[in-house]
Amino acid sequence: MKPILVLCPAFPKSGTTSLYWALGETNQFTTAILKESHYLWRILRDKTVVYGSDPEWTREKLHRNVIWEIKRFSMWQKELPVWEFIELLYSFVYDPANYDKYIRYHSCLGNRSMDFSLQNFDLSDKELNEAKEILDDYFDIRIVICLREPQDWIESCYRNGITLQSDNYNYEHVVEKYSKKWPTLIVKMEDFEHNIVDVINEFFDCKIDDDWRIGHLNKTDYTKHPKIKLPERLEKKVKENRQFYDSSKTAIVSNGV
Repeated sequence: MKPILVLCPAFPKSGTTSLYWALGETNQFTTAILKESHYLWRILRDKTVVYGSDPEWTREKLHRNVIWEIKRFSMWQKELPVWEFIELLYSFVYDPANYDKYIRYHSCLGNRSMDFSLQNFDLSDKELNEAKEILDDYFDIRIVICLREPQDWIESCYRNGITLQSDNYNYEHVVEKYSKKWPTLIVKMEDFEHNIVDVINEFFDCKIDDDWRIGHLNKTDYTKHPKIKLPERLEKKVKENRQFYDSSKTAIVSNGV
């Protein structure tokens, strides 16, 4: 049986960090060195950006994550000697990306390893077909997509300097694109405080306790901030995503191909 690899390709400011850490705390999912490595995107777009030069990831912060991951891995002794895993981690972070390193890294993390690289929303159908052809031999890929009420989502992005320039920031298009390739689960941010354990357990074939909730990390109370007027371009995005959001619910929308 192939290990489950959880991909969350979208969307920013939609609760993905809360979901990532809530799943990780169950001990049935494995967090990765970086919540968003953008590794697949780097492979498919032939990008050589490394995280030592990412201004959001200082070398000290990155090294703390590396040390934490080495300690965790050393308790498992899974598949690789610790020294070889250290080399893989270093290569994963600093060297040009390739499928072999991605596969080896997530294979080492065990079942239900998570890659919440939100940049993957922008990958094309052709790029996803390439990834599917290669990765499906090694992983049982499951897709989870977080949706937030469109007005709140766009305003939060705008306040945080996320410009949403790409036309691919579209709920329906991203869900359709991924659900044609792999089993896909929609989780609406409004359900983070509700009991959605049954659908999580069914989709990921796990056994999370019934009292588990996602909750909210990094949640800002915008009632304490002045009202903002969105640019016309962003008001249009709110309308574009409204119908799909209102007609959706937290549910499994596809069992894949």
